[in-house]
Amino acid sequence: MDAAVTLNEEQRLRTLRLGFLLLASVSALAALPASRLPRYRPEDIPAEAVGSAR
Repeated sequence: MDAAVTLNEEQRLRTLRLGFLLLASVSALAALPASRLPRYRPEDIPAEAVGSAR
């Protein structure tokens, strides 16, 4: 019984690590296109484009 519990624990930890690795990979892939977005400063955007936010 102890061997089955140990095996189950090891498999669950391996699956958790794999899940975190996949999540980190998706995050890294999403950061690449986002880094190509233009870097606007508030003074670069005309007031007409913002609308009536005031």
